[in-house]
Amino acid sequence: MVDQNSVNDLLLLGPGLQLGGPPNVRADIRATRGANVVPTGAHANALQLYRSNGILSTGLLTRNFDVGGSPNNPHSENDNIIAMSNAYIDHFVGAVTSVINQLVNNGVGSYIIWNEPHAANPPTPGALAPRNFAALLY
Repeated sequence: MVDQNSVNDLLLLGPGLQLGGPPNVRADIRATRGANVVPTGAHANALQLYRSNGILSTGLLTRNFDVGGSPNNPHSENDNIIAMSNAYIDHFVGAVTSVINQLVNNGVGSYIIWNEPHAANPPTPGALAPRNFAALLY
């Protein structure tokens, strides 16, 4: 949980770690377990607290953001790719669009789509195969 005390701790790190600019926090935006729903209200509160204290935020979207095979997204991350998409990717894009639209005014300057580890063959369970990750970014 992000509260003013945790933000104050970050600010105590001081200008030595700021590398010429304000601190930037990678905010792991993830869905709740089981339901696969992103609690945007909780994320918005934390991001607003960072912003009001001069801390930049980068949204981190990992495999925990939109969990394939869950009740909210029954599709597999590694379904076959047709025309650079599949049902999982279509759902992921819709979920990302919804979350970004809800968090747009909360100080997130950029987003990172993270797929680690992505190079295993076969891929690590829950990670996208390289061709599927490329299609997701396409």
